[in-house]
Amino acid sequence: MRPARPPAVVAAMVLVNLTGVALFGLSLLFATLGPAVFFVPLAGAVIMGWLGRGIWRGSRAAFVIITALSAMFVVAGIASLGGGSIGLTLAQFAIPAVLIGLLTAQPVTRAYFWHR
Repeated sequence: MRPARPPAVVAAMVLVNLTGVALFGLSLLFATLGPAVFFVPLAGAVIMGWLGRGIWRGSRAAFVIITALSAMFVVAGIASLGGGSIGLTLAQFAIPAVLIGLLTAQPVTRAYFWHR
């Protein structure tokens, strides 16, 4: 039997889904620029929805994918510290760092995903 869902898992799922909602809003904002610009954030929003559901259900694959994507975005955020928008750089660095912390910091959260 799977252990009870920790509050950190709920918070990570909410953060992933809010990121998906932001990507959906971005796709609507870019809809006037053409189909390629519209569909890329829309596809990202759909993927974030699937990953949020996977986190909610305790999927190991969703855990690994979100952790790996978050690590890549943190590295990209660090790389873009030298230029560009400071708000975008902070969001690119902070949101994935929070996700990594929520999913890996507590032993009970790791046990939720790796328990069989």
